[in-house]
Amino acid sequence: MFYLVSATEDLVPDPAPFDHSRAAAFEERLVGVLNAGALCLMTSLGHRVGLFDVMADMPAASSEAIAARSGLNERYVREWLGAMVASGVVDYDPRDGTYAFPREHAAFLTRAATPANLAVFAQYIPLLGRVEDDVVACFRLGGGVPYARFERFHEVMAEDSGQTVLPVLKSHILPLVPGLDERLKDGIRILDVGCGRGRALNLLATWFPNSSFVGIDLSEEAIKFARPTRWTRGFWPICYAASWFPACISSVGSPDRSRRCSASAVFSCASARCCAIAFIVCLALSTK
Repeated sequence: MFYLVSATEDLVPDPAPFDHSRAAAFEERLVGVLNAGALCLMTSLGHRVGLFDVMADMPAASSEAIAARSGLNERYVREWLGAMVASGVVDYDPRDGTYAFPREHAAFLTRAATPANLAVFAQYIPLLGRVEDDVVACFRLGGGVPYARFERFHEVMAEDSGQTVLPVLKSHILPLVPGLDERLKDGIRILDVGCGRGRALNLLATWFPNSSFVGIDLSEEAIKFARPTRWTRGFWPICYAASWFPACISSVGSPDRSRRCSASAVFSCASARCCAIAFIVCLALSTK
């Protein structure tokens, strides 16, 4: 018995010594993560209230001048500028108390910089943070977080796709299905499953007036936005509905006997820089 215990103890390796340099490096990394997370929140704020756009068109100026130009509260603008200076996004001159937004930074943080505007993607961090309590409850109770709890998701997603998907829709996404461009010109029926606010379909309708389009999304909020957009822009061959996938298929309707039905799925990595993946699922009913 003693032999077995001794043998077992001999086989168990001694605990590894504490690596202080590894611990310090990990601590430094986590502190950097915390600072970067705070910067994402400030970047989202600056984008939403338009401060990046305003400062990009201004010379070095005081917080009062920046607030006046942007129409915002000076105290909050000053606090935001402090965060931007601390993070190295905005330059500060203590001699005259002015703030300057370098052109090299503006090239990635302004609406004029689209499609390189990374401030758009910073909005996802606070958006996801708003459902943390819901996710904590799911860890304890199971279940899932309802789609509707992700407030502003479609607003942010529409802005995201506006600079990642729409610019390459015709040049890169449609060509993934051979002959689709010609068929759209001749006139076919397209179903976009998960259409969001319908920006892709609206654009397709301007290019291919002979085709008709159906956009379906799980979100009522997205569809409510898409419908008036369709009418105000005069895109009559577009129909939007809020539904789950089984209803999507039935809503398309059966093809006429003279038509041959084909299905194509188009997936595109629309932005290599941010690895944002967008997709359009097309069910095309040929006119032949």
